[in-house]
Parts: sequence; C-alpha cells; structure tokens
Amino acid sequence: MSRASDRFAEGDWAETYRVLAARSVELDVDELARFAVAAYLTGREEESFALWERGHHRCSQAGDVVRAARFGVCLAPSIAEFARYGPPSGTQLRKRR
Repeated sequence: MSRASDRFAEGDWAETYRVLAARSVELDVDELARFAVAAYLTGREEESFALWERGHHRCSQAGDVVRAARFGVCLAPSIAEFARYGPPSGTQLRKRR
C-alpha cells in the first residue's frame, strides 16, 4: 500500500490530501477517488467536486462505465448540497476539521 492509501485507511484525511496533492497530475483512478474524498472531508468542497468530475470524465473516456457512475454518484449529492446551501462558512469548515 502507498503512504496515501495507508493514511486514507486510517482516516487521516489531511495527510491523505497532502500526499496526493503533491502528485495530483499523475494519480490513478483509485488515488483520484481518495483525493476527492480527502478534499471533501478537509473542507475543500469545490476542489472535491472538480476531482470527482475529473475521475468521472477519465473513466467515461476509458469506457469504464461502472467507475464513471461511482464518481457521478459522489458528485451528484455534493452539487445538490452546494446548490441548496451555498459554499460553507468559516464556522462550518472549522466544525468539519
């Protein structure tokens, strides 16, 4: 397992985010999914939306319909929440960290 995978399995979202952000251009699909979750769980909602979208497009282009759908399932509720409540305030972000 990679360092990011280990941190992700332990629930260390900040470290997972840090490790994957350092090499975000070269991530495989599994790492991209972890990166999106870590971004979301560390208060980086807009970045997580972009990462889920990137994963969805990459899988769609590769013909991997199942994985594309998984990224879409993660993306849809996030967009709905953002549309309903708007971007989180500083207080909401501090509560999540």
